[in-house]
Amino acid sequence: MVYAVLFACAVFSSSLPTALIPDPLLSTQQLINTPPSKLLINQIKHWRLWIACVSLPIVLIGWVDIQSIGSDLFTKTVWIISHLFTVTAMGLYAMGVYFSIGPASQQWQEGTKGQWWNQVYEFNPALQLSVPRGLLPAISSTARVFGVGIVVTMISMIVERDVHLFMMPVPGILMLGWSIRKLRKVQPYFDRYYYHTNAFYGEVLRTGSFTSKVKETTSYAGLYWVPTRWRPHTWASLVQLERLVPIGRFVAMALACLWILSWRNASLETLTAFLLLVVIGKNLSVLIFNRKDLAAPLLSHAMQSPLNWSITRGFVNLKWTLSLFVGLLPMIWLDSSISLQYSLLWVLTDILCSFIFALFITYGRERNAYA
Repeated sequence: MVYAVLFACAVFSSSLPTALIPDPLLSTQQLINTPPSKLLINQIKHWRLWIACVSLPIVLIGWVDIQSIGSDLFTKTVWIISHLFTVTAMGLYAMGVYFSIGPASQQWQEGTKGQWWNQVYEFNPALQLSVPRGLLPAISSTARVFGVGIVVTMISMIVERDVHLFMMPVPGILMLGWSIRKLRKVQPYFDRYYYHTNAFYGEVLRTGSFTSKVKETTSYAGLYWVPTRWRPHTWASLVQLERLVPIGRFVAMALACLWILSWRNASLETLTAFLLLVVIGKNLSVLIFNRKDLAAPLLSHAMQSPLNWSITRGFVNLKWTLSLFVGLLPMIWLDSSISLQYSLLWVLTDILCSFIFALFITYGRERNAYA
């Protein structure tokens, strides 16, 4: 459960700008001049689905115990409540951190803030990062959110061990109260932060990358395994996807968590549940093409049929299947309960899910477009 909490903190620290910023309803909010409190509530409504999704593994790990399903239910319930408080608190804390980035980022970009960084760079030019200066607050915010999540989680574990089980939720509750207070403090003038941060991220994203130079993460020649009929569209879709969401990093993080679980002798049921979440999450990435700014419906219809788009997006999902297989190989050595046949079965499952998910997502979008 602690690993699941740390994974949730990693998601919060890296995914909030992708999930909420820039807001696709930004123009609508400007036209109707939405009040600051309503703007904040709308963002929380969008973000709560992410909090619920990363909270689900904690509940599954705590209560879905096949070998001893009825044992220690009270202790497991206290653990679950404590970790859910921590996850909710860190989700709201990430909102408060990232929506206050706009003014600070502009000041860094204009040079009115961060003079100490100029001195560091003059002392050692090798420390200069290959990102626009205005993005340095965002990079530091990623480390801050993840670091605070680690501290709160560790304090909860220490309190449970050295004080009492009933005191374990206290650090999460205190962090939740502080996060709510932080949001309530900016609620009267949340519109200023909202429009400022959306404007900054919108300007950065229009350059096509968060780096000063666009890095091609997927080369066309590297897609030799995709049939020629679908290769151009697969490459274009991968470029669009990887500019917005670093799927490869999330797959690497998931595999690292899987190795840790194997090394800690987690049960086969736990590994299976975690692998199922990885496969589902990886193949749901093509949901992002439901955004009109990434895949305009009229342009998509003009380029290929829905069936061909389903196949194309199936190949998009397949890009990380080899990484999954390579990541499963060390587990055969780490865990005696995992065999080569078990790994191959998961690879086959991922291949099937890649195309099945792409098919249903594509045709679901087509139905909504016609409606």
